[in-house]
Amino acid sequence: MLGPPVGTPRPTFFDPQQRDLAYMRLQGVRDDSIVSSYMMTFHYARQKEGVREIRSSTRTDFGEFNVNTIGASLIATTDMDWLGKLTYGSDWSHDDVNANKYRYNPITGVSTSDTPQFPDDSFYERVGAFLTWDLPLGDRWEATSGVRY
Repeated sequence: MLGPPVGTPRPTFFDPQQRDLAYMRLQGVRDDSIVSSYMMTFHYARQKEGVREIRSSTRTDFGEFNVNTIGASLIATTDMDWLGKLTYGSDWSHDDVNANKYRYNPITGVSTSDTPQFPDDSFYERVGAFLTWDLPLGDRWEATSGVRY
């Protein structure tokens, strides 16, 4: 099998391309508490992607990565009557990455390991918290301020 001539685009195939998402949410309204409403969400997501790139007659690159993500968030509101409404919460997510890549020579049948798109066994974690205050300024206006860390 001959590869593409020099200077022409390299044929690249993306397979598989899979994405999965599952989540569970609990939400409610409270009349007898300082917390007027709340929402808790827990989620799991998976992304899997593979690539095959024919670089020349003696080199085809194969790679794949798989990212598993878990996370949770909590959002609550407090109604402060004429002082407006506070909305506050936090969120967290953790990504776990598995990746590989190798070069294959179709003439010799030899495969060699290569540097993948993302570092294998890497992870990414994100944590945040926020607060917003919505204050009515008459019938047609409202002021909103907030902070996020």
